[in-house]
Amino acid sequence: MLPYLKDNNWNAEIVAVRLDRLEKPVIDKKLLDTIPNDIKVHFVGAFNFSWTRRIGLGSLSIRSFFHYYIFLNRLLKIHDFDLIFFSTTSFHLLALGRIIKRKFKVPYVLDIQDPWRSDFYLDKPKSERPPKFFLNYHLDKFLEAFSVSKADGIISVSIDYLNTFDLRYKGVTKNQMVIPFSATSLDYDSKLSSQLKKKEGGALNIVYVGRGGHDLGFAINCFFEAIKKMESNSVLTLKQFVLSFIGTSYAPNGEGIQTIKPIADKIGLNSIVIEQTDRVGYFEAIENIQNADLLFIPGSTDSGYTASKIYPYILANKPMIACFHENSSVVEILSKCSNTNVVKFNSKSTKEHIINELYLELEYIIQNINDVNWKHNDIAMKQYMAPEMTRKIAEIFDATKII
Repeated sequence: MLPYLKDNNWNAEIVAVRLDRLEKPVIDKKLLDTIPNDIKVHFVGAFNFSWTRRIGLGSLSIRSFFHYYIFLNRLLKIHDFDLIFFSTTSFHLLALGRIIKRKFKVPYVLDIQDPWRSDFYLDKPKSERPPKFFLNYHLDKFLEAFSVSKADGIISVSIDYLNTFDLRYKGVTKNQMVIPFSATSLDYDSKLSSQLKKKEGGALNIVYVGRGGHDLGFAINCFFEAIKKMESNSVLTLKQFVLSFIGTSYAPNGEGIQTIKPIADKIGLNSIVIEQTDRVGYFEAIENIQNADLLFIPGSTDSGYTASKIYPYILANKPMIACFHENSSVVEILSKCSNTNVVKFNSKSTKEHIINELYLELEYIIQNINDVNWKHNDIAMKQYMAPEMTRKIAEIFDATKII
């Protein structure tokens, strides 16, 4: 957004947590360099994780909540602002919108990038639930109702999230819009040294960069079974594949739990599947994607899931296979891109059917990988690029002046 806000008659100041208060952060200095020079960035503190961990509090949003509150009070006493925009998955901080609005009469807009209060895991076994699930669930339930119900605008990557808010909270703002994650081709002008290790002997290098999780298990399991089927049908041997899954955990580096490698181990693909749980920087992620022969994007069994990395995948101009719930917004986006093959599933889909569909897509790509132009459709992508997305976000901002 930042390079394009002025074109839409908005200026921005950023408030962020100091880097020394982040726990095992992945610092992407090249990404920091893309922030326009005229954008003012303020840094706030946070309680030190080294001692908050002792009482079971590691969340950055909880550790920094008090510091954000004090700084925003000081800032708004000195300067007049038209709007506070929360664009973060540190959800506890969103509650500051209502608190600050009550005191300073400044409207606030929320950017919902992931489910906040998620009911997805309520009927799942304990082994598949995130740590401290019920404690976090009830805190999220309270804070979501507190924050969302009084927001002056909401943008979201998924219509499902907005529909959920409409059902949960009477009188929730009508100033809403679905705005998926966007991308800019400018990011592909820079190169970094990728850490991705290619296998020798011309193995097909299949790459996925993004989070893991049990909700992706169905799509990943089917894809692995399709790989096994290729060997059974003598299309390729397993030695001719290498599958790399990078940045699959949100946990601090070195503490992530693998959720993809165990699936490979059960199916018998442990020798060709690599899972790196540590997060990587944005530009390193792009470089890993560009070094792939084939990209694979697994979708969640949660129909509202939208993959944040979808546009960098498309812009890489590589053959791509995606396996998503038919109601995900990703399906509509990818259907407009000529370099993508989408396998869709729903609650009634059989595993055998999806495996066969993935097998056919793999077979086609392998047979045509050097003969087909895998370049994305520039016209189709234009509506999803950063300038257009910023214009739509500015419409939401503008509407808060009327409310």
